[in-house]
This record gives sequence, structure tokens and C-alpha cells, in this order.
Amino acid sequence: MLLVEDDPLVASTLNFLLTRAGAITTLASSHAEAMASLHEPTTPPELLICDFDLDDALTGPMSSGTCASAWPHDPGDPDLG
Repeated sequence: MLLVEDDPLVASTLNFLLTRAGAITTLASSHAEAMASLHEPTTPPELLICDFDLDDALTGPMSSGTCASAWPHDPGDPDLG
């Protein structure tokens, strides 16, 4: 799970709750960090949670759309194709 949140208190609280519920999270405090994390050699996230009002002049939907287009996935997977 990729969590994009620029408020440290909100990010740490959400991370704590999601981790406690069994989720494996990657935190990003900006759109740029989120994009960079998608290109790291790890398993791509299955879910993106994004703050609506990010500090770097992007809204959550704008950031989510850009991340989704860069999201690495298996083109042979019929659920992701």
C-alpha cells in the first residue's frame, strides 16, 4: 500500500492504524516521493491512498492519476491489463 500524505501527524497515525490492521505500507510525503517509490525494485503496491490537498500544488486526484499511469504492473494480468 502506498500512502501519500504531507502532514506528518496524519501520515504517522494512518501508518500506525494500517500497519496494526496488517497492511504493509510505504509512506510518501509528496507526489515526487510517491513517483520515486513506484520505481524502486520492490513489489508494487496494491493500493494507493492519497491526501486530497498536497503541498506540492497537486490535488490527490491529480497525483493519483499520474501515479496510476506510472504504476508498474504485469500487462498479462487480466485484472490490470
